[in-house]
Amino acid sequence: MIVGGSDTALHILDPRSGELVREPRWAAVVADSATEAEVLSTALIVAGEPGLGWLMGAEQGALLRQAGTIHRVGRFELVEPA
Repeated sequence: MIVGGSDTALHILDPRSGELVREPRWAAVVADSATEAEVLSTALIVAGEPGLGWLMGAEQGALLRQAGTIHRVGRFELVEPA
């Protein structure tokens, strides 16, 4: 199991517009390979919350923080700090 994550750091382009993704987002994905985790987490940065639908019912899990809200799909469990 590999966990990969991406942060918006003004280096990710939205291929639909050719513009930088400027909305602060953070994504992490659990996948079978580092490559798959990196690709899916970067895609979630671009797509935002609608991109979580890609992982519904899949073996992977994903977290996306957008506009102060954390969205969870699949194998991630949120643990509150002690």
